[in-house]
Amino acid sequence: MKLDFRQKPFTVGYKNSLPFVNIIDHSDPLMRKQSAHGIEPRLLFTLESYFNFTIEYNDYNNKTWNGLYTGIEQGEIDFGIGGTMMTSERNEKFHFLYPHFLEQVTFAILRPHSHVNRSLRDMIAPFDNIVWICLILLFVSIFLLNHLFRYDYRKQQTNHHHNLVWIFVQQLLRQPNHYFRSLNLSMKITTIVCIFMIGIVFTNVYIGNLCSRLTLPPNIDLDTIEKFAEECRTNDKIITMGIAHSHMNEIIQTSEIATFHAASKRMIYVNSVMDGYEKILNINDNEKQYAMIGPRERLHYRQLQINNGKSIYVPPNNGDSHFFTMYIAIPVHRTFVDRHTFDTFILGLSSYGMFEHWKNQEYFSLRYHHSYTEGLLKNSNVENQSNDDDDKIRLVHPLSMNNLYSIFKLYAILMLMAFIKLIVEICSILIQRRHHYWH
Repeated sequence: MKLDFRQKPFTVGYKNSLPFVNIIDHSDPLMRKQSAHGIEPRLLFTLESYFNFTIEYNDYNNKTWNGLYTGIEQGEIDFGIGGTMMTSERNEKFHFLYPHFLEQVTFAILRPHSHVNRSLRDMIAPFDNIVWICLILLFVSIFLLNHLFRYDYRKQQTNHHHNLVWIFVQQLLRQPNHYFRSLNLSMKITTIVCIFMIGIVFTNVYIGNLCSRLTLPPNIDLDTIEKFAEECRTNDKIITMGIAHSHMNEIIQTSEIATFHAASKRMIYVNSVMDGYEKILNINDNEKQYAMIGPRERLHYRQLQINNGKSIYVPPNNGDSHFFTMYIAIPVHRTFVDRHTFDTFILGLSSYGMFEHWKNQEYFSLRYHHSYTEGLLKNSNVENQSNDDDDKIRLVHPLSMNNLYSIFKLYAILMLMAFIKLIVEICSILIQRRHHYWH
């Protein structure tokens, strides 16, 4: 039988921490009292709709995390949201619902100024070993075919002045070769097939990778925790920052692991990730350099929010780029008897990939907001320069699936026209040859 709370009210304490929670209080009486965004409000809204209860949010942003946990422990609130980390100490005071997210603790630092040194190695690097092997095998095949054709010509007692390898190289380098037309049909087909195969390799593999290497900035060497810890050991200018009153900083500072100890040797505390980013971006003293240690998703989300000439660097998501992984779950009071029913429902949502979907929605909303704002500013500047339509602002919207589908249809139509033209040319050649044969 489905659980039904019959519109029972539940109190939820929250601390805003994007992309998990962002609840905004509105003073406008025409609007709703609060608007909730983030992964965990989406989860609570789904639970509210399915189990038929109501939610009232209590703001704990002006209190510490311990204040939120004390509220749950004393029964002032029923749930707490904000991307809470599960620990054994907290589990002794209150329970957690099924963990809905795995969060990695990593670092963020000001992107260093890198000098691009291009060399001949960059021109060769796009080729993998398998590509080189395929090219060598293709040249060997051409060489063998060339000797095979020479043998056939000698057998037919005709002179063979064509070097198939040299013709192949000239065609590959887009150089004209007058002897290509005088080849027989089998040699022409062999040469065209080989040129087509190697052309795919050059176009798709080499040119694509080479353009990417020349266009994109070089990778930063500081891409693992070990390298970051070594930088903290050798560079006295780096000062690490951690979120105040958070359990992950206690783990890093009390751990006997050398990497953790080096990263927390000169650590100060800030109230939020955004406060840490402000310190990183606003530093003007060459004697200091700040680095923020915190959850990856929160660091990454705030990184995308910043619109600054300087940029924050967060290492790539791999096995060596984080200190440890923690479970994110919603804390509940110990007297909440329906916790296991909620756990089963959350497990189903996690199995269907809903939390990843909600996370992607938050990132999409952030990117759309940036596009909306940039379009608004750009078009408002254009309108200020002209006298036409001063009261109208046209916004720049990102491409939708309908736009991409239109491009695909145009591409498909052009490909069909090219195919039809090829068929017509082949038929006309066959008709001409047949007409010539009968006459």
